[in-house]
Amino acid sequence: MKLSRMNHRARWFELVGQCEEQIKNSQDLRWPGQHQLQAEYEALGYYKLSCFAERIAKDPRAIWSHLTAAQALNLYLLNKHHWSPAEPADMSEDDYLFLLRDELMQMKLTVEESAPIRSTLAHRPDALRELEGHLD
Repeated sequence: MKLSRMNHRARWFELVGQCEEQIKNSQDLRWPGQHQLQAEYEALGYYKLSCFAERIAKDPRAIWSHLTAAQALNLYLLNKHHWSPAEPADMSEDDYLFLLRDELMQMKLTVEESAPIRSTLAHRPDALRELEGHLD
């Protein structure tokens, strides 16, 4: 099996930081009320998307080449929808989140993938309970 190329901890904190920055810079993005974990909850979708792409990209059966995250997601969508290669060519992460919503909702993160989330939310058992369907 190919070794993981993604640093899960670094990727998780990068995404949480991006979400925090977007929320801070745009009042319109804030959820109603005081939701202290909005950035973490929003980052979860992007993080799961990264892990989903990584799983496809490092499939041990394809020993002859490595795929980027975008190539892995495009390949999945090509196979799923029988699209031509041009159709998913210029998609954003938000486009992938939308198109792969069902897959990401059903996907459970492995212990390794879950570790940074668990460590971030260790002081919030209520949040971990809310996310238990996503974490192994």
